[in-house]
Amino acid sequence: MGTRVVLNSFYLDERTSRNTPSRKEGVSEAVENTQRAFACGLIQEAGILLELPQIVMATAQVLFHRFYHRVSMKKFSHLWTAAAALFLAAKVEENPRRVREVVTTVHHRLVKNEIKSNPDKYKDA
Repeated sequence: MGTRVVLNSFYLDERTSRNTPSRKEGVSEAVENTQRAFACGLIQEAGILLELPQIVMATAQVLFHRFYHRVSMKKFSHLWTAAAALFLAAKVEENPRRVREVVTTVHHRLVKNEIKSNPDKYKDA
């Protein structure tokens, strides 16, 4: 007899995607969607700066979303989870980057976004 593997949790249905661990812990749908969108944008920007193929960034975004279907956003920062997903996706898709490169690039993008969103705070006196 052969071995049969059943992946019951491979596909996400509508009910599962609306009933995430984050929502169970009180994170609103709007906040969760905003954080997911920002993190996916961060993955895209960092991937471009790291000169990664688009498939790596798409894989990272899938890994990111699937992670938060199992774990609440209250437990792990969506920003560093995005960095971890990008690092892992680069390895999975055989375009590895050093951890230091990924973390530095993500940090650089976060600082740039902060300065762009609060220009008065960072004005030269």
